[in-house]
This record gives sequence, C-alpha cells and structure tokens, in this order.
Amino acid sequence: MADIETVAVIGVGTMGEAMVGHIDEGGYDVYAYDVDYEKAREAVESQATVTDSLEKAVRPAEMIIIAVGTYEQAKSVVCDTGGILESATAGDIVAISSTLSPEQCISLSEDLSDEEIEPIGAPTCRGEKAARRGDLLVFVGSDRSVYDRARLVLEQFSSPENVVHLGPVGSGQAAKAANNALLWSSVVANQEVLLLAEAYDLDLDLVRELLQKSTGSNWALGGWDWMHTKWAHKDMDIISDMAKRQDVRIPSLALTEQLVQEIDQDELDRTR
Repeated sequence: MADIETVAVIGVGTMGEAMVGHIDEGGYDVYAYDVDYEKAREAVESQATVTDSLEKAVRPAEMIIIAVGTYEQAKSVVCDTGGILESATAGDIVAISSTLSPEQCISLSEDLSDEEIEPIGAPTCRGEKAARRGDLLVFVGSDRSVYDRARLVLEQFSSPENVVHLGPVGSGQAAKAANNALLWSSVVANQEVLLLAEAYDLDLDLVRELLQKSTGSNWALGGWDWMHTKWAHKDMDIISDMAKRQDVRIPSLALTEQLVQEIDQDELDRTR
C-alpha cells in the first residue's frame, strides 16, 4: 500500500486540536471536522483545512482519526449520512482514538471491515499537557499490517517508543480502561489524603511535593493543579461492564466508581 499522505481528524476538542497541529507539522495534508464548525475554525491554528461537513473531511483522506468523546458520537461519525461508511474508500484506515469499551471498538470495527475499511483502535493516555507537547502514549489494537501503515501518523503526536501494539482490535481500549481505573482510584485516594492533611493544618503544596518523592507517588498527584473528574463516570462504567462480561471480581474498583462520583469539585479545588 502507498504511504499515507492525507489525514482527517474528526472531533476538534482539546485532544483532536492538538493531533491536528502535530500531524500538520509532520508534513501531512490535514482535514479537520467538528460539529461546531466555528469553534473548530477558531481552535485550529495550523494549515489544516477545517471543513463544514464530515464528508468533505473524510473523502480526501487515506487515514481518518476519530477523536470524539463518546460511543454515540463515534457511532454517528461512522454510520450517519455522509459519515465514514459512506464517504471513505476501501483500504482507508480509520483510527478509533475515542475512549470506548473493547466491545464498542470491536462493533465499530466490524462495521468498517464490512466496507473493506481498515480499523485500528488507538486510544491515548497522559492527558491534555502531553497532547500539547506531542508526547501521548498510544495503545494500539489492530491487525499488524494496519498498525505498520498507521504507525508513522500516530507517532506525530507521540514517539516511536510510545506507540505500542497490544494485539487485535479492542486491545488498546482494554488497556486504556485499565489505565483509567487506576487513575480514578488514585484521584479518590489523593483527595482523601489531602483533606486529612488540611485538617492537620499542613501545607498542602509541601505535602504534595513530599508525597511525589515518596512511596505514595502517583501521576494524578503530580497533575493535581489541573485534575478534574469530567470523564470518571464514563470510564468507570466501561470498567464495570468489562468486569461483568469477563466475570472478574473488582470490589475495590466498584467502590472507586461510587466514590469518584461523590467528589465535590469545589472541595477538590480547595486541595490544589
């Protein structure tokens, strides 16, 4: 197959916008689409072409990256009128970067494969700051041949050592779900510990600095100044569904699912 020269990014939120910029800097022709066309035009500062329809972004691209927030949005991008199933060409690659369950990723991939479109699961980790830096970690699930074709594009917002092939479609989403379960478990524990430190009139900045040097260190604590729980409910729903499907007991994560939803944002802000 010919090298990929043109890429479409669907969903120009924080992550999608950063992907657009890095891929454009890598020398690719980039098309970007978001349901909020004016917001996307304002957000994209690169030479990428922002289109006013999904079809206009998909048709010229050899690789399409889905960077929307939910399964319902991803399904719409694939299946709706003018969407990928109608507008992509056989042999095109569709990278599902959205945080979905493995089963949701597999379902979308089957829809794509029926039209001879090549699916690849490629969710990312490390958050918004890493996206801006182009230092995301990419968990890949796909046929090896599809991974080999898509890898150079994925490396534009990551690096060769951080684009990792884990297995067939769905594997990347399973690994991302495991990562997020540990993230939210850390957030719950951090919040409780910091509230306890506050009750003892400790300097929270100093406590956080010391904990990051000690055995209690964790990624969420290092990014506490901008930590939020916006996606916690969705992420923990995915973990719960995975556990039920595989008949795996997850008592501590089930408790995390409950507790993370009880975190008050104002209370969290107080511990920054």
